[in-house]
Amino acid sequence: MSLIFEADLRRYLAAGLVRGISALRTSEGWSLRIQLGSELTSLRLQRGGQRTFKSLDKLAAFLTGLGLEQLNVQLMNSVDKG
Repeated sequence: MSLIFEADLRRYLAAGLVRGISALRTSEGWSLRIQLGSELTSLRLQRGGQRTFKSLDKLAAFLTGLGLEQLNVQLMNSVDKG
């Protein structure tokens, strides 16, 4: 999965290229899955690596700040299902 910077996400949103955004529970907190056409991507930290949010509230506040009104939440990774 590729990683993009927040500035790229803002440009993609403005251009109408984002097909969907989901929150995925991870061991570190919450990460984003951004659907760009047929490609899945996530946010990248400035210093490298995937950006995670400590709480779903923080993630929701971030997305609200981007002007988003809807978020899909995945509470369990499909690999973790028994």
